[in-house]
Amino acid sequence: MLADLKEQRSKKPKTADDMRKVVREYERLAAREGLAEAQLALIAQERTDFERRFDQQRQAASQKLNELIRSNEDKEAPAPLLDAAEKKLEFLPDEEKPRRDALEKDLKRRIAKDRASIAEKAFLDIGNRTEQKALLTKLQHLLEH
Repeated sequence: MLADLKEQRSKKPKTADDMRKVVREYERLAAREGLAEAQLALIAQERTDFERRFDQQRQAASQKLNELIRSNEDKEAPAPLLDAAEKKLEFLPDEEKPRRDALEKDLKRRIAKDRASIAEKAFLDIGNRTEQKALLTKLQHLLEH
């Protein structure tokens, strides 16, 4: 049972469906025959802790979305905002996803209007520091010649 609990603790669901699957696993563990009260209490506590952590992640994603929307309304550079929207909202509640989609659409529209933003977004998409530095060297070389 402890190995099963440890496995459940390691799961990091990204969607509500994934979360429901993990909760069902906790329910399956609790339904085992012959468990002592202390074991049942431990399973219930683990489940509660899991649900609390997931809710915190969802709230943090909602707050991040609100920050990104405000930054977009303030006309901050669109490429870093789109990069954050694509990478930092994985726990966003389903009911918030239409707002995220609208934000991404607006950011992509803003990026398409500005060639420098297109290059900036492509640079951020690289994701590997070594490759980013190599690209910066190439761009610097282009400026010098």
